[in-house]
Formats: sequence, structure tokens, C-alpha cells
Amino acid sequence: MADVLSDVTDKLVRRHPHVFGPEPGSRPLEKAAVNARWDDIKNSVEGRACSNVLDQVPLGFPPLLRAYKLLSKAAKLHFDWESAADARAKLCEELAEVDEAADTVAAELAAHPAADGGRGTPFTRSAQNPAADSAQLHLEEEIGDLLMCAVNLSRMHRVDPSLALDRANRKFYRRFSFVERRMQESGLPFDDAHLAEMEAFWQEAKREERKD
Repeated sequence: MADVLSDVTDKLVRRHPHVFGPEPGSRPLEKAAVNARWDDIKNSVEGRACSNVLDQVPLGFPPLLRAYKLLSKAAKLHFDWESAADARAKLCEELAEVDEAADTVAAELAAHPAADGGRGTPFTRSAQNPAADSAQLHLEEEIGDLLMCAVNLSRMHRVDPSLALDRANRKFYRRFSFVERRMQESGLPFDDAHLAEMEAFWQEAKREERKD
């Protein structure tokens, strides 16, 4: 433990000379200069330089975190939107492409129902219809682009997407657990005929949260 703490301390001091080792009488560094020095220390002192800046992002990162880091690295090289509004426009563009790709999948599945695994059942290869397979893979690609754009919009608003999604997961868990309990108390089955009741209980859950 002592060795771990010593290594972390050394790295903290090494990467923050503007905090721990400024020259007497030196002026405070601007944020851009601090970030540039941070990267230079990692590359030149710690030997972490890569021919491709994106190679600095570990492959083992969870996809959401890796997307955020990749986009942040590219932004440091000025490959970025000028504003969050531009990123939002791109998100809307990608959503339209998802809709188009989804329509193609729906048409293929309507023509060949055996290829469909059922609503909410992901598939990449249906083993039934090559055209449906191709359409589904294209839809998967477009949704990937959409998610990447959502991460980028989050980044431009200075929101950590992993933290935001974790909070959204917790909120959904709380509210749907409330819906489930209220449906059971009311003796109602979970089916399409009772969507209105489920929505009403969902809104009730939201009102209860506001009271807290």
C-alpha cells in the first residue's frame, strides 16, 4: 500500500508542476497551457507517446467511457464541433438515418417473419434471410453512430455520460419498481391492454419523487 501511495503521489506532483513546483514569481498558467504541459509530461517524461493519439485510450475501457475518451482526444487536436448546437444537429441527422435503416429492417421482417426474433430481441444474423441480416447490421451501425453523437453532445455540455447514464438507470429502476408494485396491488396484469394504467402509475412515481 505504501508503494502504491508513493507512486500515485509522485505522479500527482510530476503532472502538476504548476501547483507543486512553480518557479518563484512565475505567473499562473492558463488552462490550455496546463493541459498542454500535462500531455507533454505524459508523452516525454512517462513515455506514453503514441503515433496515433487515439491509441492512448485503452481498448479495455467500457464502450461508453471509451467513446467519451476518444472524442475528447480528437477534440484536443481541434477535430470538434464549434458548439453544442452543431453536435445536436448531427445527433438529429443520425436519428433520421436510424429511422431510415429501421424502416428497411421492418420491411424485410414483414416480408420474411421467420427472421424476426420478437420485439426487444436483438439479432445480428437471423439465419433465415440474408437481406434481413444485412439490413439489421446496417441498423446496428447507424445506432452506434447515434450513440456516439449522444456521447459527444454530452461531452460538449460538460456532462460525464457514464455518470448521467448511471443516474438514469437508477431513476428508471426506482420508477418502474413503483409501477410494478402498484400494478400488483391493483391486481392488474402486465400486458398491452393495461399500458394506460402503467403510464398513470409511472406519472405517480414521478410525483412522489418530487415530494421528496
